Amino acid sequence: MDELKDAIGKLNESVHAQSLEFSIDEDSKRTIVKVVDVATKEIVRQMPTEEALQIAKSLDKAIGLLIRQQA
Repeated sequence: MDELKDAIGKLNESVHAQSLEFSIDEDSKRTIVKVVDVATKEIVRQMPTEEALQIAKSLDKAIGLLIRQQA
């Protein structure tokens, strides 16, 4: 039980060392969530990733072209 409490304490400490940032991607209008290290300001994780955003933008552009060609 003490090991579990120690593990939970360590997790809580690491969470306090990080913050969440929310933004909207201008092109795709998708919500972006970033986990940022408070001390270094380094982005620890981003959801969706930059790669996923680029793929979504490419798909949106391709769908737009397809719709224009059918019209």
